[in-house]
Amino acid sequence: MNTVSYELNDALIAFSTAVDEGDLKGACAMLERLELTGETEAMWEKLSQLALEREDILTAERCFGAVGNVAKARYLRKVNNLAQSVERETGVPGTGYAHFTVQSKLAVLNGQLARAEQLLLQQGLVEETMEMYQELHKWEQSIAVAESRQHPEVQTLKANYLQWLTETGQEEKAAELKEREGDLVFAVRLFLKGGLPARAAAVVQRYEDREQFQPALLETVASALFQYGMYEKAGLFFEKLGDAQRAMDAYRKGSAFGRAVELSRRAFQGRDVVELEEMWGDYLVSHKNADAAVNHFTEAGAYLKAIQAAIDCRQWAKAAQIVETLPPAEAKPYYNRIAKHYESTRSFDEAERFYLRAGLPQDAVEMYSKANKWELAHRVATEHMTQAEVAMLYITQAHRLEAASKFKDAERLYVMVHEPDLAINMYKKNRRYEDMIRLVTSYRKDLLTETHLHLAQQLETEGSFKLAEKHYVEASDWGSAVNMYRANDMWDDAIRVAKAHGGVNASKKVAYAWAVSLGGEAGAKLLTKFGLIDQAIDYATESGAFEHAFTLANASKTDKLAEVHLKYAMYLEDEGRFEEAEAEFLKADKPREAIDMYTHQQDWASATRVAETADHASLPDVFCAQAKALVERNEFTKAEALYVRAKKPELAVEAYKAASRWNDAQRIAKEFLPHKVAELAAEHGAFLRGDATRGATSDDALLGPAKKHEEGREFGRAIDAYLKVTVERARSHELCEGAWDKAVQLAMNHVPARIAEVINTVSKRLVEIGKHDQAAELYEGIDQHREAIDIYMAGGLWDQARSLARSAVPGYAKEVEARYKEHLKGAGNAVDLVQGGNVSEGLEAYAQRGEWDRALELAQQSGGPMLVKYATLHGAALISRGEFAAAAALFGKYGVATQPQALSMYRRVVRELLVAGEPDGGGMGKQPLLGMRSMLHKVVAALQAAGDAGGAHEFDTLLWVGHLAAAKEVAVERGAPDAQRKLGIGLLRFVKDIPADQAFYEAGMACKASNDLNSAFVLLNRYLDITEAVEDNEPSSTVLDNADFADTAIPADFPLPEVQFLDEAKREQASPNPRLHRPGSRVACPAAVTTTLCCHDRRSRPHTPHTARSLSAARHCHICCPHPTPHVLLLAQVRDYVLELSMNKSVQQSLDTAELDHVFRQLDQIRESMRGGRGGGGGDELYTIVRDTVSQVS
Repeated sequence: MNTVSYELNDALIAFSTAVDEGDLKGACAMLERLELTGETEAMWEKLSQLALEREDILTAERCFGAVGNVAKARYLRKVNNLAQSVERETGVPGTGYAHFTVQSKLAVLNGQLARAEQLLLQQGLVEETMEMYQELHKWEQSIAVAESRQHPEVQTLKANYLQWLTETGQEEKAAELKEREGDLVFAVRLFLKGGLPARAAAVVQRYEDREQFQPALLETVASALFQYGMYEKAGLFFEKLGDAQRAMDAYRKGSAFGRAVELSRRAFQGRDVVELEEMWGDYLVSHKNADAAVNHFTEAGAYLKAIQAAIDCRQWAKAAQIVETLPPAEAKPYYNRIAKHYESTRSFDEAERFYLRAGLPQDAVEMYSKANKWELAHRVATEHMTQAEVAMLYITQAHRLEAASKFKDAERLYVMVHEPDLAINMYKKNRRYEDMIRLVTSYRKDLLTETHLHLAQQLETEGSFKLAEKHYVEASDWGSAVNMYRANDMWDDAIRVAKAHGGVNASKKVAYAWAVSLGGEAGAKLLTKFGLIDQAIDYATESGAFEHAFTLANASKTDKLAEVHLKYAMYLEDEGRFEEAEAEFLKADKPREAIDMYTHQQDWASATRVAETADHASLPDVFCAQAKALVERNEFTKAEALYVRAKKPELAVEAYKAASRWNDAQRIAKEFLPHKVAELAAEHGAFLRGDATRGATSDDALLGPAKKHEEGREFGRAIDAYLKVTVERARSHELCEGAWDKAVQLAMNHVPARIAEVINTVSKRLVEIGKHDQAAELYEGIDQHREAIDIYMAGGLWDQARSLARSAVPGYAKEVEARYKEHLKGAGNAVDLVQGGNVSEGLEAYAQRGEWDRALELAQQSGGPMLVKYATLHGAALISRGEFAAAAALFGKYGVATQPQALSMYRRVVRELLVAGEPDGGGMGKQPLLGMRSMLHKVVAALQAAGDAGGAHEFDTLLWVGHLAAAKEVAVERGAPDAQRKLGIGLLRFVKDIPADQAFYEAGMACKASNDLNSAFVLLNRYLDITEAVEDNEPSSTVLDNADFADTAIPADFPLPEVQFLDEAKREQASPNPRLHRPGSRVACPAAVTTTLCCHDRRSRPHTPHTARSLSAARHCHICCPHPTPHVLLLAQVRDYVLELSMNKSVQQSLDTAELDHVFRQLDQIRESMRGGRGGGGGDELYTIVRDTVSQVS
């Protein structure tokens, strides 16, 4: 239950209570104590109404005064005063308000005028009643009272009322008053005066039967009607006046065409009826009443307007009926609209009939295509369109269907015009790969494998691995599918594919690779799972999973058990667990390995124990090793005993000799080696004489003083003596190393203050003899890690340097890594860079070494941007060597960049190849300029993707130029001279982008081959002008006369080439253009084209202003002379040929601009159709050649 509280208003409660009790004065008194607000004002209003109803006039007056209604308050004050005066006159209190005068006043206040009139007339107060109405400006009621009481002043009252109406501008009421009185003429005049001619005309028409109106009055009414725009009524009055012409003018102006037609027939013998009917129709159309206008247009013979009106109001049958009566030229614009209507109502037969009559068979085909009536569409197309038009129409329609996702219908159209490649590309763009493969299988079976591979690679990039696998397998390249799964850590799938298509062995290889990637025991278990026991055991030991290795060996491969024990022992040795390692060495039957382990650790007791128990033959080696260690500690007595025990007294002699203890050496020799005594005595004598030129004597001479100081415990002097052993004085580096090592040991053991000094000196000397590792280890021993790292790096010991930096000097590690990368790059060690994860540095190394194939292969694995970068670098290198065709092929294969520098490079490639062409390997023959066009195709796509509309337009133009140049070569190969001519002319629009001299020369030669001598003359003459301007080093064509090309789309201002496209030798000595005039070309031999007139027969050379500059340099011709090649005119031959044409009266020496425009439109239409837009086509041959050329790329 919800409770709502309201604040109680005591004043409102008190007011309501007083009103309910009828205490109006109390309510008034209560309201007087309150402020005037919206709420209290409403209370005053309510109280005033109650007071009037109860005739409490005083209270009502107070209420109206409180709310500011002064008029009613004053009126009630008068009523109160009147009531009081009545009471004084009668002397009866309380009777004043019941008096008739008071009641009449109250009735007026309440708007009860009839009651007030009744009260006053009952008392015979006619004058007062009339005054009451007059005070309220109700003159008509006042006059009515006067007339009803036969008041003598009735006429005066009426006159006053009429005067008042006219003075206050109420002519309409005055006129109505006069009309009621029967004064019609005065009423008409008043209506006219009040600007109400229609009311005046109505009075005339209403009373014309019983009253004759003067013609002047009628003339006035008619003029007023005409002036106020009431033309039809004005016309009627003019007719009454007998003025037919003015009536006709009024009817025309008022669009009263029905009355105008009747009047014309009646008064003018119908001579204006046709015009009026057409005007009537126009009027109805302007007022959206086209339906009614049709008949009027038909009556007027305005059939075009009638058709338009019928179409606007959708009276198609009537429109078709009228159209049938028109001449075809006039009806043609309407056939299309009527046809579209019938198409919308699915009346296809009628729609087809009108489309064909409109000359729009393509629209009929499109209609049937939308309705899926392909047979009817094909019938119309084949009966009424050329093959090229059918092809372009179907292709355009197919593009629309493709955009609407109606792929099957689009495919059907593509196939019908023998363009399966477009259907294939459609399915590719829309990722309908099954349909794509179906069409490739049917129409391009030779490309099936390549298509599968391309799709597989694309799907792999997109992460659709199952589909990619399917296409790899279809392409018989299941290995790529395996690698794909391996790269994405999908090993189960990789093994599945390998086993299904490569057999068990292939799957085992994949399994092993998987194990390697897993590492540890997991990898070994995986190999076991696949039955690869040997590999599993090896892998387990290599990865430290020895427990698993022992389990595998014991269970399945006992012959490998010893090998596992050995590897485990070596592992334990590295871990410092020597006793366990000893046990494993013995289990592996390798006691010598255990002995070597203890020997290395100088654990002589353990080494001796193992030798005595497991390998007695190794015991002497243990003794010798122990003795050597004792010698190094100067414990010669113990060492001597061990050498003797090992039966190696000669080693004891050598030890004593090295220590310059010749007496002990002689003693041992006499006791154990008597045959060495004499030799030893000789060596001792040489030592004493200082003869150290050879053998051990020289070594002793160098080391003797140091050893004496050492034996005398003069360690500082001993260090200095050892350091005196230098490379220059010693016979070998080994001796130097031993002496320097002793100096370091003495410093570390006995003279700590000199440790840094000695190590610094020794390290420098070790570096000098190439012992970087030892030098660095010395610095490591005293914790000078940075110096050690620098020495490692200086010696090329990068693994040690990097390892030490990471473990000891992390802050230095980054610099070490950077220097390591620089080292690898400088050394060209790309393999190590890549294996180390430094792919970009590895790519740089490959690039620096010129190994571009490996660089691009690696870049492909790294992604698009990296691939484009190194393709660009490789392309730049090729361009610098002049290998433009190879650069274009490279860009077409690997991709392009959109940076300004790269775009400039592509422009240069295009310029060079348009002049020189591509060699046989670059796309000559059936696919000319293929590399360049493939490159441009990718450039356009990249610029569009980057949102660079201007750049995309520029390179799209260059791509089209490339297509036209290539199509021209195809035309030459196919023996199509007319197509060659049109393509040559089409290229002239792009002389800002291609060499102008070449363009005009080749276009002129093509016209010459097609016997278009007029164009050949103008174009070859232009070529001659350009060659001379180039020789004069002119930068642009502005110096040339452009009169011949003023009304054409061929640019007038274009840059001139810096050099001739045919050099001097080629221009003067008959060397052909290597691209456009290769062997097999059908360009006519100059001797065959020219007339029999030769330079030897010319008696004079005419001067023609049109060719004055070119002809002035004409030379002796070679037409009648042997020419080395029949495929190109020499410069001199061109001059003579142009001169000869200038003397041929049948040659007009001007361009056919209409033909030129026709050629340009044909090529534009073909270009639009290639883009998928609406466009007409040229001839079948030209369209086919361009289409085949473009399809080589796109």
